[in-house]
Amino acid sequence: MNKIRLVITAVLLLGLYSGSIFAQGNQTKQLYDNINTHWNNRAYTQVLTLLNNRLQSDANDTLALIMKANYYVFAEKDITQAHQATNAFLAVVNAGSDQNLKDQAQAMAKRVTDIPTSDTTPLTTAQRDALHAELDTFPFIDECFLFWGKFTQQL
Repeated sequence: MNKIRLVITAVLLLGLYSGSIFAQGNQTKQLYDNINTHWNNRAYTQVLTLLNNRLQSDANDTLALIMKANYYVFAEKDITQAHQATNAFLAVVNAGSDQNLKDQAQAMAKRVTDIPTSDTTPLTTAQRDALHAELDTFPFIDECFLFWGKFTQQL
């Protein structure tokens, strides 16, 4: 859990800069707020629905892909699905030419790909409660939005 706290602290620091991710308008802010609201209400399927709706519109949506990977780690604990979303995210980013973004994407993906797909133990109620006690927002949401803003050049 200490490692998770360190990562969360780093993400929260990124959050200081996250105000600029909403430069494109209310639609992005609304998505951010809706995901967090559903996360905090433990309406996990609603989070997944929001992400899947984005992917129906654009299968290469890096925001939805990496957040879907995090969803499958922190909400539903389906590591195979998390790896699939992560690999799709990396494929989109690696098709670009920006090495800095590729490196950042690799670091974001590593925390998912380091979990073996053989880890099929579901999250316990106590583990979910601990996540919600430590996090006010969906796990790594600020980092995901910030990356997406850079990747889509909306920052």
